[in-house]
Formats: sequence, C-alpha cells, structure tokens
Amino acid sequence: MNKIDYILSRVKRAIPVVLLDQFYRVSKENSLVPVTLDHILRKIIIQDVLLLDINMMGGKESKISVTGCPIEQLVSGQIIRVGYGPTGGKEILSVLDVSYGYMQAFGGKATIASSSFAPLQISDSKVTLGANNTVYVEGYNGVPITTIRAILEHDSNLNDVSIRALNYLSKMAVAATKQNLFVQKTILYKNAVVNNGIDAPYIEEVLSSYSDAESIYMDMLDGFRAIEIMGDKESYTRILRAGCIS
Repeated sequence: MNKIDYILSRVKRAIPVVLLDQFYRVSKENSLVPVTLDHILRKIIIQDVLLLDINMMGGKESKISVTGCPIEQLVSGQIIRVGYGPTGGKEILSVLDVSYGYMQAFGGKATIASSSFAPLQISDSKVTLGANNTVYVEGYNGVPITTIRAILEHDSNLNDVSIRALNYLSKMAVAATKQNLFVQKTILYKNAVVNNGIDAPYIEEVLSSYSDAESIYMDMLDGFRAIEIMGDKESYTRILRAGCIS
C-alpha cells in the first residue's frame, strides 16, 4: 500500500463510505471509463487541497546541482534556467541561497575543483525565482554557480513525506473531506426526504456535525509545517542555527 492509498483508507474509515459514495461517485452514464471513489478523492482532496496547501506552507529543502544548466550572463547578474530535469520534475517554490564552485583546467578541460576550495554562498536577498524553474542571481564575480539550495514542491505521490508526518497528514485529509462535504454538499439535502434509499435527514445531521471541520483543518495545517521541519534534518538544522527554534 502506497502513502496515498493509506491516507484514503483513513478517510474511508472515518467517514461512512456510503456517504462518500453518495456525494462523490460519477455516474457511469456520464463517463466512458468507470471512475472509482479513490480516484475522485485523490483529485479533490489530495491534489486540490492537501498538496496545494502543504506546498504553500513550504515544500522539501533540497540541494540542486546546476552544472550543465543553461546560464545567461547579464551585466547585472546571471539567469540560470534550471528546468525540471535537475529537480526530478518538481517545481521550485523558493531559493534559499546559491553556492559558487571554482574552475581548474585538467588536460585542457575545465572541471569543478570544489574539493580544493570551500563553496561560497550568497543570501536569498540577491536571488530571485522566476517562472518555470528559472533563477536570477544578482551580480557576477567570474566564478560559476554550481549548486542552489531550494525548497521544492512535494512529490505528487507524497513519497517524500515521512512516516511521522503521514499519520498527521491522514488526519488532515479526514478534516479536509469533512469540510468539503459540509461546504459543498449540505445545501443539496435541505428540505430533502430520501435520496437513493438513504434517509436524507440523517445525512443532513451528519453533515451538520462537520461544521467545525474548516477550523480543525486550518489548525492542523499550521501544525503540519512544524512536524515536517522536525523530520527534515537539513531544514531543522538551518532554522535552529538561525535562532528560529528555541
């Protein structure tokens, strides 16, 4: 079982499947290919809510080699077109800093001799993230940039989420589903009596019990960032050194 399957199983354990199926199923008459409940939940809860929100809270810190990436030299600085190859297909959310390497010639071929020199980093105040994984670095000292340290979006299958964070994220998914049901579906059952053999007043009562799901979800979203940082050794060490955690 992969991580998304686990999260969806937690949702279906916390919320009656008959209720989920009632609201999220796709009519076979309107679909050439049968669509499962898991497929729908993955789209409207995992992709449209969880991934969107946790990426905006901050993704995963990573060091990205830009050696070989197209670099445009300007009078004011450098434009590095990182693209999606070096990032494994992920979007760069923000750039923390860049590291310079040093060039030495060996047999007529220029190579990076980073083992002979300590890399030099510059602050994010001189680094600007552009569209399509493009980075602008202000200034140019003649030494090539070899690495950027950046925050990348989460893997679409959540493979980069730790086991510790996965349990918490599963609880968030349950809250997000309840919030979606309450906001999007309650009005459909106002003044209804029976729908597809299910007692509508009972469904309306269940939906009403989800009225606080939005506040629960938002509180948990704030907590997820802290859990994620604790599980990311590089991020935690960097923030600890900066004095942001006591």
